[in-house]
Amino acid sequence: MRTIIAGMTGLGLMLGHAGGAAAAAPKRAAPAARPPVGAIRLPVLSYTIDKSGPATGAHPKRSDLITVNYRLTLLDGTEVDGSAKRGKPDVFPLNRLIPAWQVLVQKMRPGDAWTFYVPPDYAYGAVAKEGLPANSFLIFKVELVSFEAPPPENKG
Repeated sequence: MRTIIAGMTGLGLMLGHAGGAAAAAPKRAAPAARPPVGAIRLPVLSYTIDKSGPATGAHPKRSDLITVNYRLTLLDGTEVDGSAKRGKPDVFPLNRLIPAWQVLVQKMRPGDAWTFYVPPDYAYGAVAKEGLPANSFLIFKVELVSFEAPPPENKG
């Protein structure tokens, strides 16, 4: 299993120094520049790759309809939702889902199964949802079954 961390913008990483007591202290990184007005800075988003589908598979686009099996739990293991409760995969327009899904599902291929570790800023934030307290850290187990372009809009 591999753990991947995405969205590292705005974070400074401290590197250890292997020198002895007389070694100079590492220089501190300059503070990150403030984002432009209206920009949103998101925290670290991480995931694990639990199973990989064919490496030749295509990646969905944000505008696609995705078919997924998933399980949503809280940090304490409480299961909140999942496609298994309905007995079949769910189909969603990717661009209507929480930011974590919009970012990570576009990196997946059909047959991939990943676990998303989602801080509140990539989920529902301070808004409480049915079964989810406000500012919940969420864990999603997601298997991308397939994806397709949405049907054309009827402009009749």
